[in-house]
Amino acid sequence: MQLLRNQAVIAEELIVADSFMKRFFGLMGRRNFLSGQGMYFPQCQSVHMWFMRIPLDIIFVKTVDTSNKKLIITSLHSSVRPWKLFPLLDLKAKAVLELPMGTISHFDLIEGDQLCIS
Repeated sequence: MQLLRNQAVIAEELIVADSFMKRFFGLMGRRNFLSGQGMYFPQCQSVHMWFMRIPLDIIFVKTVDTSNKKLIITSLHSSVRPWKLFPLLDLKAKAVLELPMGTISHFDLIEGDQLCIS
């Protein structure tokens, strides 16, 4: 996944949660999530942190151009802690990215930035 503003690669290894089981389990139970990894949940507007062991950066996106797989960031949540009581929700979003903690600040991501899935 690339940030189009400066062509930075924010996730070299992107897991797409395109099945029921991948969506259900997501990153639950993982003890680490390394820089360059990410998980993409298409057709999703909320995430929970129950049963999680690691904090995450959460990015909500919507599709700009389906043919080129361009996305625009609608909201960002840095360092979301495990076992957060309430789910995160963004009704403007059409998908969610879960990234290692610190990714948002490292790449200076902001609402409105465009991303591309390659």
